[in-house]
Amino acid sequence: GMLIGVPIVNLLGFSRNSRYLPDPRDLNRYFPGNAHCSVASRLANTFFQDIIVHCNALLDLHTGSFYRTNIPQLRADISNPLVAEFVKLFGDIPVLNSAGNPNSLRAAAVRAGIPTVTLEAGEPMRLQSDMVEVGVKAITTLMAKNGMYSRLSIWADPAPAFYSSAWVRSNASGILLSSMELGAEVEVGDVLGAVNNPITNEQYTIKSPYAGRILGMALDQFVMPGFAVYHIGIHGAEGNPAS
Repeated sequence: GMLIGVPIVNLLGFSRNSRYLPDPRDLNRYFPGNAHCSVASRLANTFFQDIIVHCNALLDLHTGSFYRTNIPQLRADISNPLVAEFVKLFGDIPVLNSAGNPNSLRAAAVRAGIPTVTLEAGEPMRLQSDMVEVGVKAITTLMAKNGMYSRLSIWADPAPAFYSSAWVRSNASGILLSSMELGAEVEVGDVLGAVNNPITNEQYTIKSPYAGRILGMALDQFVMPGFAVYHIGIHGAEGNPAS
C-alpha cells in the first residue's frame, strides 16, 4: 500500500501560529468544502478532492484545544461498521465514541465512505516527545496490521471504548488547581481539583459526578464559571456518543 503524509494542512494558520485562517475561520469546520465559497471552503475542497477522496482510510492527528491537554485517544464514530473495524487496528489506545462536528474532516470523510479516526494527544503549542512516541506507535501498529510495515511485535488487545463522555465545569471564578492527573480513573464523588478565589480566599471543590477516566483536562489557570475543566469518559455508558 501507499502512505500519504500531510504534516500541515492549514499552512496559513501555521505561519500565523494559529489554528484559524486569516478570515478568521477554523478550516476543520468547512469540509468537504466548496470551490466557490470562502477561503476556508476552497482550501477544504482542494484538499478533499486532490487527496482525501483517493484514500481508503484516514487518520487525522490533533492536539488538545487551547489551555487543555488530552491523553492519547482515538475519536471515532464506532456506530459505523467500517470505522469500528478500522479502530481495531490501532492496538490498546483508548477510544471515545464520537460522531464529531459534521463539518470536520473526519465526519466528511466518513460520509464519503472512508473509515476515519482522529488521534488526539497532548497540549497545543508544545512539542511533547512522549506524545509523539504514542502517535508513532499508533501509526506503525496500523501499518503493520495492514501488511504495510514489517515488524515483529506482540499486539495488545484493543482497549474498551467509551461510549459516552461529559465535561465537568467550574461553578466559580478563580485559580484552578487540579488534584487528579490526566488519565486517572475516578469514582463518583472523587475530588478532581479546586478553584481558589485569590481575593476572598474562598475555595470551591470540584467533584466528579461520574465513574470513568479523565480523558482531557484544563491546565491549571484562571477560570470563570462554566469553564470546561475535566473531560471524563464514562464507564459502562452506552447510547448517545460524545461530541
